[in-house]
Amino acid sequence: MYSPGFPKLTRTVGVLTCVSHRNFKVGSRVFDYNTSFYIVLGCRAGQRLPYEVVAAAEDIGSLTGKLICVGRGFVEFIQVPGRSVPTIFPLNRFTNVTCSEEGEE
Repeated sequence: MYSPGFPKLTRTVGVLTCVSHRNFKVGSRVFDYNTSFYIVLGCRAGQRLPYEVVAAAEDIGSLTGKLICVGRGFVEFIQVPGRSVPTIFPLNRFTNVTCSEEGEE
């Protein structure tokens, strides 16, 4: 789990628990969905779709990758460059996500 921090991103490691419609918990920290954050899972990614993703968030910057799926309130993708593990990125007022077909200019 990565969230804004100073002078760089704050990394929180732990089990994702206590998931509600407003927030969730990683380790001992509670995070609200209406903030900038992203979660990198520790498992191998599933099949990806033929779309490129650019995901940007306030105080975090931009991530790029290959789309796995879009869910209710989030997008899941593999960061490129990077390991072949899923990244979960929220869709909220602090984020902007653009998907385009691979190879589209």
